[in-house]
Amino acid sequence: MRHAARKLLMSVAVLFVAGAVWHTSDRGLSRSAALRDAVLDLDSRIALRARRKCEPRVASFEPIGAGGAPRLDADARFVWFETTGNDGHRQIARFERATKKLQCLSCGEPGDNRRPAPHPSARAVLFDTDRFAAAARPFDRELMVLITDGPPRPSRRLTWDAARDTHALYDPSGLGIVWSRFAFAGRALRAPLKLGHGSLALGRGELLARGGFAAVRPLAWSADARSLALAGGFSFAPWALLADFAIDAPARALPAASAFDASVSYSADGSLLARTERDGAATRLWLGDTRGQPTEIALASLGAWGAPNGIALAPAGDGFALAQRRGAEERLVWAQLACQPERSERVGATQ
Repeated sequence: MRHAARKLLMSVAVLFVAGAVWHTSDRGLSRSAALRDAVLDLDSRIALRARRKCEPRVASFEPIGAGGAPRLDADARFVWFETTGNDGHRQIARFERATKKLQCLSCGEPGDNRRPAPHPSARAVLFDTDRFAAAARPFDRELMVLITDGPPRPSRRLTWDAARDTHALYDPSGLGIVWSRFAFAGRALRAPLKLGHGSLALGRGELLARGGFAAVRPLAWSADARSLALAGGFSFAPWALLADFAIDAPARALPAASAFDASVSYSADGSLLARTERDGAATRLWLGDTRGQPTEIALASLGAWGAPNGIALAPAGDGFALAQRRGAEERLVWAQLACQPERSERVGATQ
């Protein structure tokens, strides 16, 4: 009996070591010449924008809703986020900044609909859903796309297998998407969107990153394609990094405190990066050049309210939408940095 127990224990130990070795070896970025060329092509077509001179502190902020995982379209016309609907499920919503109109886009559709990612043009939004999960596939998650211009219409399904497909983003070209797929092993994939005869489908997927036994999730991808933020690992050992697929160099590690959904956001030209950290029950925010050293932004009472639940940086980097959570309570605010007036504002003031 003791011999059998010893043999079983040895077998378990061998399997554990083999699994740990495989998990470690199955982690990393997948680079290709085609992807490098695509990144360099996009980078060459993105012009740097003039920056406003801003101090590293928040000048003002106002609440705009309750929810998490905020995103902006290219013109920051809307703040897109997930919120809890009247039915208790998570739903996709957007706040129009000019009119202050709040609209639930997925209310009436089944399941929990999470992590909105708008197209740069604001004409469509990606999200993931659990509506197709069943007893035989309880962890099934699928990607959906909802067309948001024109008359209301139901969302369309983009993925169809039993894998856990989540955390979708439009790639910097706006012609494809990147997302997280988990089916025994974690992968980050990219695929083109294919249109034809009124249908919308994904083309062949391209591997971007491997996460071993843990999921690997895209957090944000800069408009110039030179910085893709990824997170992965297990809840007790998370990691986050910035990858540049145009160069054959190690990825830049980020603090584990930023390894959560929508913790990273970029300016419209990709030159500025905003990153939030969870500091216990408080929020910390860092802002700076994507390839340089960031500066911590003084948040004062804004940071003390709760832990961050996502950030979306304004195109010019002079403001941001910040989601926070405190216990079961959520809030979403729009904050402005302390910036010098733009030239048009100064001219107008002297006339």
